[in-house]
Amino acid sequence: MKRGVFIIMAVVGVGVVMWLFGVITSDNNSPPNVRDAESRAFDEFDREDRAEVRLNEGSCLASGGTWNSCGSACRTTPGSPCIDVCVAYCECESDLQCPSGFSCVEYVDEVGVCEETPLNPILVMGETEAYVEEEVAEVTIPEQSEPKVVESINLAVPFTPQAPHGDWGEPYQEACEEASLYMVARYYEGEPVGLIEPDTADDAILSIVDLEESMGLSQDVTIAELAVVAQAGWNYQTRLIENPTIEQIKDELIAGRPVIVPLAGRLLGNPFFTQPGPIYHMLVIRGFTQEEQFIVNDPGTYRGEGYLYDFDTVMGAMHDWNGGEEIIGGSKVVLIVSP
Repeated sequence: MKRGVFIIMAVVGVGVVMWLFGVITSDNNSPPNVRDAESRAFDEFDREDRAEVRLNEGSCLASGGTWNSCGSACRTTPGSPCIDVCVAYCECESDLQCPSGFSCVEYVDEVGVCEETPLNPILVMGETEAYVEEEVAEVTIPEQSEPKVVESINLAVPFTPQAPHGDWGEPYQEACEEASLYMVARYYEGEPVGLIEPDTADDAILSIVDLEESMGLSQDVTIAELAVVAQAGWNYQTRLIENPTIEQIKDELIAGRPVIVPLAGRLLGNPFFTQPGPIYHMLVIRGFTQEEQFIVNDPGTYRGEGYLYDFDTVMGAMHDWNGGEEIIGGSKVVLIVSP
């Protein structure tokens, strides 16, 4: 009896196993589930560019392309069997209808599809391979022209002689320093070029003399002392250039800054000076010419406005006041003042 029951149970068990096996086999042989075509197409594209999906219906339409959610995967080989049911792509007629980073390729009947622009491989540190998008920009390199050479310049520095009313007694006999500083000051203040009104110039020169006396300075001031006067009277910035070259003086003039120069006056050879001329003198260089001459305002004569001295004459006569010693022993230096 027990043996019979065992046999029956065994038979039943085998039947159950065979039934289960049949169900599983039947499921495996059944037709595959057909997913939504657009979803399959998206999955296919996602596998191809899983790092950064930038091509979709929105970017396609925004670029002027035509979005095909179920296009032929074998559009370029219509006679070949196609495994994929359909794929999504952006149809285009030119690169302009593709999103940034994509190009219109694989044209069929004048209609292409947008595919990502190929990347250029570059080696990083000689070992690591990286990729960057190929972007070729047209760069226009401007032609480098030669620096423009200024051949001449003449700053509009107004003029006054050191004796505005023709009185060459003291303090006017020694007022070339004050007149020179005053001409430059009026230049920066916008006084028109030409002769400064004599009464105005006379009052200004006497005021500068009074300022110098209040500072304890003598009638003959050095170029460095005149710089201090410029700072006290006008709050100007001052700069001394020792042993200047002609080019340095030119550079200051080109920059719009007149140059005040101390000189051994008799070495200038000016025929309009009361001969033999002043031992110590000062004037303003306002420009230069192509003929290698400085244009100056020389306060030592009424004819000193825009007077011309050769470069060599000015450079040779340039000497600062040295306290009454031989003037040609004075240093070569010029003064630049500016607001």
